[in-house]
Amino acid sequence: MNQFIVIKGTPQGLRLQPRSNNWEQVLNTLQHSLQEAGDFFRGGRVILELSPQHSLNEVTLATLRELVEKYELTLWAVTGGNLKVQRLVRQQGLRTKLPQPPVPRRDAAAKEANAQLVERTLRSGQRLQATQHVILVGDVNPGGEIVANGNIIVWGRVLGTAHAGATGDRFATIRALELNPAQLRIAGLITRSPEGTKPRPSEPEIAYIQENSIVVEPWSGGGK
Repeated sequence: MNQFIVIKGTPQGLRLQPRSNNWEQVLNTLQHSLQEAGDFFRGGRVILELSPQHSLNEVTLATLRELVEKYELTLWAVTGGNLKVQRLVRQQGLRTKLPQPPVPRRDAAAKEANAQLVERTLRSGQRLQATQHVILVGDVNPGGEIVANGNIIVWGRVLGTAHAGATGDRFATIRALELNPAQLRIAGLITRSPEGTKPRPSEPEIAYIQENSIVVEPWSGGGK
């Protein structure tokens, strides 16, 4: 674990958890991590999670905002901190609390709190298999494969193969910031991208089973 900041990808956004009040080191470490990540975080939202012991002033908050915007991210919320910090955050037009996620309509039992979190990119020939739900912070490149007995969330692009509900769960879903896969599978159903078709616009999407077919539609961050 990094001694200055922990970075976690979640469906609500990129969560930043400082482990130090040395903001110079925190921001330097964050910049290095974002630079290494390339552009697959691009367009995402950032949530800064503070403990009551963390200090935060207007200059530091502005510097953080400028830094994430440099990598085409949006500072969306700052949670925690003391009353002075929360007052500053509200003055800057940011959230101090996250909205409650909608109750899933199809898979109420599939709570991502029980998910396995993996931070890597699956390259050609690499396979990730999970016995539960899985959240992948990274891409599934062409030739890569991600398989889960439950739901799949990819905080990045799916260009290879994704198989949710591998043991037969027809209520499983596949969610990603970009879905242009070689193959999608849910339970025993399979769909492939037709050869020669242009990639769809880059936007979050969700795939699920409806009337014995796999349906793909825009995903706003909630469940199905």
